[in-house]
Amino acid sequence: MTDGGFIVPTSVDALALLSTSAVAVCTVLFIMIAGALTAHWGYCSPSTIKAVNVLTLNLLLPCMLFSRVVESASIEALAVCWVLPAAALVNIMLGFAIASLFSRALRLRPGPARVFCMAGAFGNSQAFPMVVLTLVAEELLTNDPDATARAMAYIAYYLMCWTCVAWTFGWAFISAPLPPEGREAVREGAQAAARKNGSSELELARANVDSGTPAHELEQELDADLHTGTPSLSASLGARCAAVGSAAIRFGSKALSPPVIAMFCGIAFGLSPLKPLLVGPSAPLRLVHRALLLLGDITPPLSTLLAGASLIGAPSAAEGGAGARPPPAKSWLASLWPGPELVGVIAVRMAVLPITNWLLFLGARESLGLFNGIDPLIGFVVLLQGAMPSANNVVMMVTLSQSAELSQLAAKLMAAQVVVLPVVLVGWMTLFLATSYG
Repeated sequence: MTDGGFIVPTSVDALALLSTSAVAVCTVLFIMIAGALTAHWGYCSPSTIKAVNVLTLNLLLPCMLFSRVVESASIEALAVCWVLPAAALVNIMLGFAIASLFSRALRLRPGPARVFCMAGAFGNSQAFPMVVLTLVAEELLTNDPDATARAMAYIAYYLMCWTCVAWTFGWAFISAPLPPEGREAVREGAQAAARKNGSSELELARANVDSGTPAHELEQELDADLHTGTPSLSASLGARCAAVGSAAIRFGSKALSPPVIAMFCGIAFGLSPLKPLLVGPSAPLRLVHRALLLLGDITPPLSTLLAGASLIGAPSAAEGGAGARPPPAKSWLASLWPGPELVGVIAVRMAVLPITNWLLFLGARESLGLFNGIDPLIGFVVLLQGAMPSANNVVMMVTLSQSAELSQLAAKLMAAQVVVLPVVLVGWMTLFLATSYG
Protein backbone atom coordinates (compact mmCIF):
# COMPACT_ATOMS: atom_id res chain seq x y z
CA MET A 1 0.00 0.00 0.00
CA THR A 2 1.37 3.43 -0.91
CA ASP A 3 0.73 6.97 0.21
CA GLY A 4 2.35 9.81 -1.69
CA GLY A 5 5.02 7.54 -3.13
CA PHE A 6 5.81 5.91 0.22
CA ILE A 7 5.19 2.28 1.01
CA VAL A 8 3.11 1.79 4.12
CA PRO A 9 3.93 -1.57 5.75
CA THR A 10 1.01 -3.93 6.28
CA SER A 11 0.77 -7.28 7.98
CA VAL A 12 2.45 -8.81 4.93
CA ASP A 13 5.57 -6.74 5.70
CA ALA A 14 5.97 -8.09 9.24
CA LEU A 15 8.87 -10.40 8.33
CA ALA A 16 10.70 -7.61 6.47
CA LEU A 17 10.11 -5.27 9.40
CA LEU A 18 11.48 -7.83 11.86
CA SER A 19 14.51 -8.40 9.64
CA THR A 20 15.13 -4.66 9.31
CA SER A 21 15.04 -4.00 13.06
CA ALA A 22 17.10 -7.10 13.87
CA VAL A 23 19.83 -6.20 11.38
CA ALA A 24 20.00 -2.62 12.66
CA VAL A 25 20.29 -3.69 16.30
CA CYS A 26 22.69 -6.57 15.68
CA THR A 27 25.00 -4.30 13.69
CA VAL A 28 25.48 -2.05 16.72
CA LEU A 29 25.53 -4.99 19.15
CA PHE A 30 28.36 -6.71 17.26
CA ILE A 31 30.43 -3.51 17.39
CA MET A 32 29.89 -3.31 21.15
CA ILE A 33 30.91 -6.96 21.53
CA ALA A 34 34.09 -6.26 19.57
CA GLY A 35 34.90 -3.37 21.92
CA ALA A 36 34.22 -5.51 24.99
CA LEU A 37 36.50 -8.27 23.69
CA THR A 38 39.39 -5.89 22.97
CA ALA A 39 39.14 -4.56 26.53
CA HIS A 40 38.78 -8.08 27.98
CA TRP A 41 41.96 -9.19 26.19
CA GLY A 42 43.85 -6.17 27.52
CA TYR A 43 44.25 -4.26 24.24
CA CYS A 44 42.07 -1.31 25.26
CA SER A 45 42.87 0.03 28.72
CA PRO A 46 40.76 2.58 30.62
CA SER A 47 43.37 5.25 29.88
CA THR A 48 43.10 4.47 26.16
CA ILE A 49 39.30 4.66 26.28
CA LYS A 50 39.49 8.04 27.98
CA ALA A 51 42.09 9.38 25.53
CA VAL A 52 40.07 8.33 22.48
CA ASN A 53 36.93 9.82 24.03
CA VAL A 54 38.79 13.12 24.40
CA LEU A 55 39.76 12.93 20.71
CA THR A 56 36.17 12.17 19.76
CA LEU A 57 34.84 15.06 21.83
CA ASN A 58 37.28 17.65 20.49
CA LEU A 59 37.67 16.58 16.84
CA LEU A 60 35.56 13.77 15.41
CA LEU A 61 32.16 14.72 16.87
CA PRO A 62 32.51 18.42 15.91
CA CYS A 63 33.49 17.39 12.36
CA MET A 64 30.41 15.20 12.09
CA LEU A 65 28.02 17.84 13.41
CA PHE A 66 29.42 20.70 11.33
CA SER A 67 29.54 18.73 8.07
CA ARG A 68 26.02 17.30 8.46
CA VAL A 69 24.38 20.52 9.58
CA VAL A 70 26.05 22.79 7.04
CA GLU A 71 24.81 20.72 4.09
CA SER A 72 21.20 20.50 5.31
CA ALA A 73 20.71 23.98 6.79
CA SER A 74 18.41 26.31 4.82
CA ILE A 75 15.63 28.77 5.57
CA GLU A 76 13.11 26.71 3.59
CA ALA A 77 13.98 23.50 5.44
CA LEU A 78 13.87 25.21 8.84
CA ALA A 79 10.35 26.46 8.10
CA VAL A 80 9.20 22.85 7.75
CA CYS A 81 11.59 20.95 10.02
CA TRP A 82 11.34 23.14 13.12
CA VAL A 83 9.22 20.41 14.70
CA LEU A 84 12.29 18.14 14.83
CA PRO A 85 14.40 20.24 17.25
CA ALA A 86 11.23 21.02 19.20
CA ALA A 87 10.51 17.29 19.48
CA ALA A 88 14.10 16.70 20.62
CA LEU A 89 13.65 19.15 23.48
CA VAL A 90 10.35 17.56 24.53
CA ASN A 91 11.86 14.08 24.30
CA ILE A 92 14.82 15.04 26.51
CA MET A 93 12.62 16.72 29.12
CA LEU A 94 10.24 13.77 29.25
CA GLY A 95 13.07 11.26 29.53
CA PHE A 96 14.77 13.21 32.30
CA ALA A 97 11.52 13.64 34.26
CA ILE A 98 10.56 9.96 33.96
CA ALA A 99 14.09 8.78 34.81
CA SER A 100 14.19 11.08 37.85
CA LEU A 101 10.97 9.56 39.17
CA PHE A 102 12.32 6.04 38.60
CA SER A 103 15.65 6.83 40.28
CA ARG A 104 13.84 8.08 43.38
CA ALA A 105 11.59 5.02 43.41
CA LEU A 106 14.66 2.77 43.12
CA ARG A 107 16.48 4.80 45.84
CA LEU A 108 19.68 5.03 43.83
CA ARG A 109 22.80 6.61 45.30
CA PRO A 110 23.73 10.09 43.99
CA GLY A 111 26.31 8.87 41.47
CA PRO A 112 24.27 6.06 39.88
CA ALA A 113 21.13 8.24 40.03
CA ARG A 114 22.87 10.93 37.99
CA VAL A 115 24.01 8.40 35.38
CA PHE A 116 20.52 6.87 35.33
CA CYS A 117 18.89 10.25 34.64
CA MET A 118 21.34 10.94 31.82
CA ALA A 119 20.66 7.52 30.29
CA GLY A 120 16.93 8.15 30.48
CA ALA A 121 17.06 11.67 29.06
CA PHE A 122 19.45 11.33 26.11
CA GLY A 123 18.72 8.62 23.57
CA ASN A 124 20.94 7.46 20.74
CA SER A 125 19.86 10.07 18.20
CA GLN A 126 22.34 9.37 15.42
CA ALA A 127 24.03 5.97 15.10
CA PHE A 128 20.95 3.79 15.70
CA PRO A 129 18.47 6.00 13.81
CA MET A 130 20.84 6.26 10.84
CA VAL A 131 21.12 2.48 10.56
CA VAL A 132 17.40 1.88 11.12
CA LEU A 133 16.23 4.62 8.73
CA THR A 134 18.66 3.56 6.01
CA LEU A 135 17.37 0.00 6.15
CA VAL A 136 13.75 1.17 6.30
CA ALA A 137 14.26 3.40 3.25
CA GLU A 138 16.02 0.68 1.26
CA GLU A 139 13.72 -2.23 2.13
CA LEU A 140 10.32 -0.74 2.96
CA LEU A 141 10.16 2.63 1.13
CA THR A 142 11.44 1.35 -2.19
CA ASN A 143 9.20 3.69 -4.24
CA ASP A 144 10.86 6.74 -2.68
CA PRO A 145 14.47 7.01 -3.95
CA ASP A 146 15.19 10.16 -1.90
CA ALA A 147 13.97 8.74 1.41
CA THR A 148 17.47 7.97 2.71
CA ALA A 149 18.84 11.45 1.98
CA ARG A 150 15.82 13.15 3.56
CA ALA A 151 16.01 10.90 6.62
CA MET A 152 19.67 11.83 7.19
CA ALA A 153 18.76 15.52 6.90
CA TYR A 154 15.93 15.10 9.41
CA ILE A 155 18.33 13.46 11.85
CA ALA A 156 20.65 16.47 11.47
CA TYR A 157 17.80 18.86 12.34
CA TYR A 158 16.86 16.74 15.35
CA LEU A 159 20.50 16.82 16.46
CA MET A 160 20.56 20.62 16.34
CA CYS A 161 18.61 20.84 19.59
CA TRP A 162 19.72 17.48 21.01
CA THR A 163 23.42 18.37 20.76
CA CYS A 164 22.98 21.82 22.30
CA VAL A 165 21.04 20.47 25.29
CA ALA A 166 23.25 17.40 25.74
CA TRP A 167 26.54 19.28 25.70
CA THR A 168 25.34 22.23 27.78
CA PHE A 169 22.86 21.20 30.46
CA GLY A 170 23.64 17.49 30.18
CA TRP A 171 27.41 17.96 30.32
CA ALA A 172 27.14 20.41 33.23
CA PHE A 173 24.80 18.01 35.07
CA ILE A 174 26.95 14.88 34.75
CA SER A 175 30.33 16.58 35.25
CA ALA A 176 29.37 18.50 38.39
CA PRO A 177 31.16 17.20 41.51
CA LEU A 178 29.27 14.59 43.45
CA PRO A 179 28.18 15.43 47.02
CA PRO A 180 30.50 14.01 49.70
CA GLU A 181 28.17 11.07 50.40
CA GLY A 182 28.01 10.34 46.67
CA ARG A 183 31.79 10.31 46.33
CA GLU A 184 32.13 8.03 49.37
CA ALA A 185 29.57 5.62 47.92
CA VAL A 186 31.36 5.55 44.57
CA ARG A 187 34.69 4.94 46.35
CA GLU A 188 33.26 2.04 48.32
CA GLY A 189 31.66 0.60 45.18
CA ALA A 190 34.92 0.80 43.26
CA GLN A 191 36.81 -0.95 46.07
CA ALA A 192 34.16 -3.66 46.33
CA ALA A 193 34.33 -4.28 42.57
CA ALA A 194 38.11 -4.45 42.73
CA ARG A 195 37.98 -7.01 45.56
CA LYS A 196 35.38 -9.05 43.68
CA ASN A 197 37.70 -9.22 40.67
CA GLY A 198 40.61 -10.35 42.84
CA SER A 199 42.56 -7.11 42.42
CA SER A 200 45.84 -6.43 44.15
CA GLU A 201 46.37 -3.88 46.94
CA LEU A 202 47.82 -1.48 44.36
CA GLU A 203 44.63 -1.72 42.31
CA LEU A 204 42.52 -1.20 45.44
CA ALA A 205 44.48 1.94 46.22
CA ARG A 206 44.07 3.16 42.65
CA ALA A 207 40.30 2.57 42.84
CA ASN A 208 40.24 4.62 46.03
CA VAL A 209 42.09 7.50 44.39
CA ASP A 210 40.28 7.41 41.05
CA SER A 211 36.84 7.54 42.64
CA GLY A 212 37.72 9.86 45.48
CA THR A 213 37.61 13.58 45.96
CA PRO A 214 39.88 15.67 43.72
CA ALA A 215 42.73 17.42 45.48
CA HIS A 216 41.42 20.95 44.93
CA GLU A 217 38.03 19.95 46.38
CA LEU A 218 39.72 18.46 49.45
CA GLU A 219 41.55 21.74 49.95
CA GLN A 220 38.27 23.64 49.70
CA GLU A 221 36.59 21.33 52.23
CA LEU A 222 39.57 21.64 54.62
CA ASP A 223 39.52 25.41 54.28
CA ALA A 224 35.79 25.44 55.02
CA ASP A 225 36.35 23.31 58.12
CA LEU A 226 39.02 25.69 59.45
CA HIS A 227 36.71 28.70 59.22
CA THR A 228 34.24 27.73 61.89
CA GLY A 229 33.36 31.27 62.97
CA THR A 230 30.00 32.83 62.15
CA PRO A 231 30.38 35.15 59.12
CA SER A 232 28.78 38.59 59.00
CA LEU A 233 25.70 39.24 56.88
CA SER A 234 27.66 41.19 54.26
CA ALA A 235 30.30 38.49 54.09
CA SER A 236 27.62 35.82 53.73
CA LEU A 237 25.91 37.70 50.89
CA GLY A 238 29.23 38.32 49.21
CA ALA A 239 30.14 34.65 49.46
CA ARG A 240 26.79 33.64 47.98
CA CYS A 241 27.14 36.09 45.08
CA ALA A 242 30.65 34.85 44.44
CA ALA A 243 29.42 31.26 44.51
CA VAL A 244 26.64 32.05 42.01
CA GLY A 245 29.08 33.88 39.74
CA SER A 246 31.57 31.03 39.92
CA ALA A 247 28.83 28.50 39.10
CA ALA A 248 27.71 30.60 36.12
CA ILE A 249 31.27 30.78 34.81
CA ARG A 250 31.72 27.02 35.19
CA PHE A 251 28.42 26.36 33.42
CA GLY A 252 29.35 28.73 30.58
CA SER A 253 32.72 27.07 30.08
CA LYS A 254 31.08 23.65 29.93
CA ALA A 255 28.22 24.85 27.74
CA LEU A 256 30.62 26.12 25.07
CA SER A 257 31.93 22.64 24.36
CA PRO A 258 33.38 21.76 20.92
CA PRO A 259 30.20 19.96 19.72
CA VAL A 260 28.02 22.98 20.56
CA ILE A 261 30.44 25.39 18.87
CA ALA A 262 30.55 23.16 15.78
CA MET A 263 26.75 22.97 15.70
CA PHE A 264 26.28 26.75 15.78
CA CYS A 265 29.06 27.27 13.23
CA GLY A 266 27.37 24.76 10.91
CA ILE A 267 24.03 26.55 11.19
CA ALA A 268 25.59 29.98 10.62
CA PHE A 269 27.70 28.83 7.68
CA GLY A 270 24.84 26.83 6.15
CA LEU A 271 22.49 29.82 6.23
CA SER A 272 25.11 32.29 4.92
CA PRO A 273 26.04 33.08 1.29
CA LEU A 274 29.30 31.20 1.88
CA LYS A 275 27.60 27.79 1.80
CA PRO A 276 28.17 27.25 -1.99
CA LEU A 277 31.91 27.52 -1.36
CA LEU A 278 31.83 24.38 0.78
CA VAL A 279 28.81 22.31 -0.24
CA GLY A 280 27.90 21.13 -3.72
CA PRO A 281 29.45 19.22 -6.64
CA SER A 282 31.12 22.39 -7.98
CA ALA A 283 32.07 23.97 -4.63
CA PRO A 284 35.70 25.15 -4.58
CA LEU A 285 36.18 23.77 -1.06
CA ARG A 286 34.17 20.57 -1.52
CA LEU A 287 37.25 18.50 -0.65
CA VAL A 288 37.32 20.16 2.77
CA HIS A 289 33.67 19.24 3.31
CA ARG A 290 34.33 15.68 2.18
CA ALA A 291 37.26 15.40 4.58
CA LEU A 292 35.06 16.62 7.43
CA LEU A 293 32.39 14.09 6.46
CA LEU A 294 34.92 11.25 6.46
CA LEU A 295 36.22 12.24 9.89
CA GLY A 296 32.72 12.64 11.23
CA ASP A 297 31.54 9.28 9.89
CA ILE A 298 34.07 7.61 12.19
CA THR A 299 32.21 8.88 15.26
CA PRO A 300 29.20 6.48 15.47
CA PRO A 301 31.13 3.18 15.13
CA LEU A 302 34.05 4.42 17.24
CA SER A 303 31.85 5.65 20.09
CA THR A 304 29.90 2.37 19.97
CA LEU A 305 33.18 0.42 20.13
CA LEU A 306 34.32 2.47 23.13
CA ALA A 307 30.96 1.94 24.85
CA GLY A 308 31.49 -1.81 24.54
CA ALA A 309 35.05 -1.50 25.84
CA SER A 310 33.78 0.47 28.86
CA LEU A 311 31.82 -2.61 29.93
CA ILE A 312 35.06 -4.34 30.86
CA GLY A 313 37.52 -3.22 33.51
CA ALA A 314 40.64 -3.84 31.49
CA PRO A 315 44.14 -3.59 33.02
CA SER A 316 45.95 -0.37 32.27
CA ALA A 317 49.10 -0.05 30.18
CA ALA A 318 51.15 0.53 33.34
CA GLU A 319 50.09 -2.89 34.59
CA GLY A 320 51.12 -4.73 31.49
CA GLY A 321 49.21 -3.15 28.59
CA ALA A 322 48.31 -5.38 25.68
CA GLY A 323 48.27 -9.01 26.60
CA ALA A 324 48.02 -8.33 30.32
CA ARG A 325 45.87 -10.59 32.48
CA PRO A 326 42.24 -9.83 31.65
CA PRO A 327 39.61 -9.73 34.38
CA PRO A 328 38.00 -13.10 35.14
CA ALA A 329 35.21 -13.79 32.65
CA LYS A 330 32.84 -14.99 35.37
CA SER A 331 33.18 -11.77 37.37
CA TRP A 332 32.29 -9.35 34.60
CA LEU A 333 29.63 -11.61 33.13
CA ALA A 334 28.02 -11.86 36.57
CA SER A 335 28.13 -8.06 36.85
CA LEU A 336 25.88 -7.85 33.80
CA TRP A 337 23.07 -9.67 35.66
CA PRO A 338 20.01 -7.40 35.64
CA GLY A 339 19.88 -5.08 38.63
CA PRO A 340 17.39 -2.35 39.53
CA GLU A 341 19.22 0.20 37.36
CA LEU A 342 19.20 -2.06 34.30
CA VAL A 343 15.55 -3.02 34.66
CA GLY A 344 14.62 0.59 35.34
CA VAL A 345 16.37 2.07 32.31
CA ILE A 346 14.85 -0.59 30.05
CA ALA A 347 11.41 0.31 31.38
CA VAL A 348 12.03 4.04 30.89
CA ARG A 349 13.51 4.08 27.40
CA MET A 350 11.96 0.95 25.89
CA ALA A 351 8.40 1.23 27.22
CA VAL A 352 7.31 4.34 29.14
CA LEU A 353 8.99 6.99 26.98
CA PRO A 354 7.96 5.54 23.57
CA ILE A 355 4.30 5.22 24.53
CA THR A 356 4.31 8.71 26.06
CA ASN A 357 5.83 10.19 22.90
CA TRP A 358 3.32 8.35 20.75
CA LEU A 359 0.39 9.71 22.75
CA LEU A 360 1.82 13.24 22.57
CA PHE A 361 2.31 12.85 18.80
CA LEU A 362 -1.34 11.87 18.35
CA GLY A 363 -2.48 14.74 20.53
CA ALA A 364 -0.32 17.30 18.69
CA ARG A 365 -1.54 16.08 15.32
CA GLU A 366 -5.22 15.98 16.21
CA SER A 367 -5.46 19.06 18.45
CA LEU A 368 -2.77 21.39 17.07
CA GLY A 369 -2.58 20.19 13.48
CA LEU A 370 1.14 19.51 13.71
CA PHE A 371 2.64 16.93 11.31
CA ASN A 372 -0.31 17.39 8.94
CA GLY A 373 0.56 18.22 5.34
CA ILE A 374 4.28 17.56 5.70
CA ASP A 375 6.53 14.64 4.86
CA PRO A 376 5.28 11.66 6.93
CA LEU A 377 8.91 10.60 7.28
CA ILE A 378 9.34 13.54 9.69
CA GLY A 379 6.71 12.06 11.99
CA PHE A 380 8.34 8.65 11.81
CA VAL A 381 11.75 10.13 12.73
CA VAL A 382 10.22 11.94 15.72
CA LEU A 383 8.54 8.77 17.00
CA LEU A 384 11.56 6.56 16.31
CA GLN A 385 13.88 8.86 18.26
CA GLY A 386 11.77 8.33 21.37
CA ALA A 387 12.28 4.54 21.23
CA MET A 388 16.07 4.53 20.90
CA PRO A 389 18.43 3.24 23.62
CA SER A 390 20.69 5.57 25.58
CA ALA A 391 23.24 7.55 23.64
CA ASN A 392 26.90 6.62 23.23
CA ASN A 393 27.65 10.22 24.23
CA VAL A 394 26.31 9.52 27.72
CA VAL A 395 29.00 6.87 28.19
CA MET A 396 31.56 9.32 26.79
CA MET A 397 30.49 12.11 29.18
CA VAL A 398 30.59 9.82 32.22
CA THR A 399 33.99 8.43 31.18
CA LEU A 400 35.44 11.94 30.84
CA SER A 401 33.98 13.37 34.03
CA GLN A 402 33.33 10.62 36.60
CA SER A 403 34.87 7.46 38.01
CA ALA A 404 35.53 4.22 36.17
CA GLU A 405 32.74 2.53 38.14
CA LEU A 406 30.15 5.04 36.94
CA SER A 407 31.50 4.79 33.40
CA GLN A 408 31.04 1.04 33.52
CA LEU A 409 27.50 1.52 34.85
CA ALA A 410 26.67 3.85 31.94
CA ALA A 411 27.96 1.25 29.46
CA LYS A 412 25.93 -1.49 31.17
CA LEU A 413 22.76 0.58 30.98
CA MET A 414 23.28 1.07 27.26
CA ALA A 415 24.14 -2.60 26.65
CA ALA A 416 21.06 -3.80 28.53
CA GLN A 417 18.83 -1.75 26.26
CA VAL A 418 20.61 -2.94 23.12
CA VAL A 419 20.06 -6.56 24.14
CA VAL A 420 16.29 -6.19 24.47
CA LEU A 421 15.91 -3.72 21.59
CA PRO A 422 15.34 -6.38 18.85
CA VAL A 423 12.34 -7.67 20.81
CA VAL A 424 10.59 -4.33 21.24
CA LEU A 425 11.75 -2.32 18.22
CA VAL A 426 9.76 -4.30 15.67
CA GLY A 427 6.56 -3.55 17.56
CA TRP A 428 7.34 0.13 17.90
CA MET A 429 8.37 0.43 14.25
CA THR A 430 5.13 -1.18 13.11
CA LEU A 431 3.08 1.20 15.26
CA PHE A 432 5.10 4.28 14.28
CA LEU A 433 4.98 3.57 10.53
CA ALA A 434 1.25 2.97 10.68
CA THR A 435 0.77 6.18 12.69
CA SER A 436 2.95 8.35 10.45
CA TYR A 437 1.73 7.06 7.08
CA GLY A 438 -1.82 6.15 8.09
